[in-house]
Amino acid sequence: MPRIPCRVVRRCAAVHPLLPLLLAECRTFDEARREFQWLVDGVPPGRRRLARACLARHRHVPLQYILGSQPFGPVEIRCRRSVLIPRWETEEWASALAGRVGPGRGGVPGGVPGGVPGGVPGGVPGGVPGGVPGGVPLRAVDLCTGTGCVPILLRAEWAWAAAAVEWLAVDCAPAAVALAAANERRTRAGRSVGEIRVVSGDVLQGPADCSAVPPRIHLLTCNPPYIPAERFLADVSVSVRVYEPRLALVGELHFYRNLVEKWLDRTDSFVYELGEFKQAKYVRDCIAADGRLNKMWSVGVKFDSAGKIRCVYGYRNDATLDYKSIYQEFGNLIYTPRL
Repeated sequence: MPRIPCRVVRRCAAVHPLLPLLLAECRTFDEARREFQWLVDGVPPGRRRLARACLARHRHVPLQYILGSQPFGPVEIRCRRSVLIPRWETEEWASALAGRVGPGRGGVPGGVPGGVPGGVPGGVPGGVPGGVPGGVPLRAVDLCTGTGCVPILLRAEWAWAAAAVEWLAVDCAPAAVALAAANERRTRAGRSVGEIRVVSGDVLQGPADCSAVPPRIHLLTCNPPYIPAERFLADVSVSVRVYEPRLALVGELHFYRNLVEKWLDRTDSFVYELGEFKQAKYVRDCIAADGRLNKMWSVGVKFDSAGKIRCVYGYRNDATLDYKSIYQEFGNLIYTPRL
């Protein structure tokens, strides 16, 4: 890592004596000044409190742990040590998903009650309001939920159709379960939205380890650990390595194998975050090699706004909902069923 020029340190000190402390993490004047303003705005008034916050940042404590929260779409997510901090990459694909799947956006048949028959203008064709055909609510399950940020964002975007969705969030870490539940309650308070049930469960054991998992999942989301162990030290910043939970970060193919082996049989569509194409290729190849799955599933990938591959997604072509239309502009297909 290049050293910080003395002129940058002097420039920071000329603005505020605490500002140079942020250079250890921020590295540039502009980044340090931006973070300093966030600290001034977010830390309770008092010079000592501000100094402690700047010292913590100097020691590479993540800004979100210092401030206690992170904006995530239309909601503010509380953050605590021992629980993975929500990232912009996750926010980006979750927001895109909210625009494609859900009540009034075409994901739940019917679109807006009393609106345009079959959906909404610019949306995806739909059917009958209130859930999937037969009056069953849309069942959305988020695995490795962490702070609960993904289902909370989706719920906020679909708030007007609360009765049409049943929510479940699962994590194995007690700290994550407690924080996700607290975030769920706080973001639901005073709002007419459905409850997200937050439960403890070992995702790698599959639905059998969690009795709360519904027999049919219409939307399965997950931000699993996906950084290969051999690249963890080289690719991850000091702030992340020291303060964020390794359990939520380090993995490779385990959760993608688990998706195919344990979760697909009761799932109609899924979106899994990832870090490299070989993880998406693994899911595609497992489905393509299975004589039963390869006749039902389509698989695609989504890139983030920085041009990096960010998600693998898939849907059953024989499901009740028209997932082909729902995911049409979400990403790019890399596998379609064999006829």
